[in-house]
Amino acid sequence: MATRKAESTKIDQPKTIVVCVYAPYNTSGSFESYQDEFLSLVDTANIEYVAQLFCKTRSIIKAVFLTKGKLEDLIELASKHNAERIVISERLTPLQERNIEEMTHAVVVDREQLILGIFKKSAHTSEGKIQVAMAEIEFLKTRMSGKGIEYMQQSGLRGGKGPGETMKEKTRRYFAHQIHIAQRHLDILQNTREMQRKKRLATKIPLIAIIGYTNAGKSSLLNRMTKSDILAENKLFATLDTTTRELYLGENKSIGERKKVLISDTVGFISQLPPQLIKSFQSTLDEVRHSHLLLHVIDLNNPLWEHHIRVVKKTLHDLKVKVPMIYVFNKIDLIASVRLDLIRATMFEDFQPYVCINTKEKDGLQELMSLLQEYQFKDEYRM
Repeated sequence: MATRKAESTKIDQPKTIVVCVYAPYNTSGSFESYQDEFLSLVDTANIEYVAQLFCKTRSIIKAVFLTKGKLEDLIELASKHNAERIVISERLTPLQERNIEEMTHAVVVDREQLILGIFKKSAHTSEGKIQVAMAEIEFLKTRMSGKGIEYMQQSGLRGGKGPGETMKEKTRRYFAHQIHIAQRHLDILQNTREMQRKKRLATKIPLIAIIGYTNAGKSSLLNRMTKSDILAENKLFATLDTTTRELYLGENKSIGERKKVLISDTVGFISQLPPQLIKSFQSTLDEVRHSHLLLHVIDLNNPLWEHHIRVVKKTLHDLKVKVPMIYVFNKIDLIASVRLDLIRATMFEDFQPYVCINTKEKDGLQELMSLLQEYQFKDEYRM
């Protein structure tokens, strides 16, 4: 009896080089930690690579981003490994991307495309998928002469206004149509969300939003506080969709005397978050704007924790969010007690009020719950 050999389902990836650039505008303060974050993004995107190039640059070249010496190093490395794809840690202009592709004979993926790809894989709800699709289309519109046209052709566009219409005009029409369709579906979902929000606000039940840099432990905190089991993985952007749970505060078991609040987990922030994603996820981020209190979760074990706080606060400022905040310093189990005491004594003055917790063992959780129980939530209707 003839047998059929099982075929591997593994998809071969293009030969990839990853390039981490510490640019002059980078304010993280640590090249090594920035490398680690970039490689975590690459790993989250399930990208395998054959070589790495890490470099610092004091200036940005308008046409190719990299300086002459660094560009020559990249061209040589790409030739040596017959690279088919180059993933770069920074945002590139369409011109820079196209020129590097021509010089290396490889497809270039910049920071925006990398994060968009991660968001695309992590979106599970209809709203999340539509928001990511809109962000992707907005990005591809800026690459009209290259990836944008390829995307349009792959999507099966047929016909046109006439023989005089250029491919770029067809692509522009196609994207406009796709955005219109996606926006129409998103409007329906957003209207439903807005009706639910108004209904909730009318009950005057306070809303707490958990925010923070990606992978700081936001979902783990929500699970601990509400005894839930939402996805909480040790990787960047493990969850994109907002999850809301009920939380009862207070030691008195009498329902009449316990304070009921709603608490939501939100999408994580990251430095240089693509503007298309901020625009597309506006409805999701509205949960933050309409909340009564923010729990800002910080991974205290990360060497860049202060930089992460600055990134989150700048993003909130850009979103015009003005909501009271409690700083929740997480992962204290990974820090020696002597060092933690020193940090408490010397570095937390600007981060008040705060608590230190360990979501794995519930350390500090009771202190946070007590702080919330004593917190005086305002009753105003947030619009």
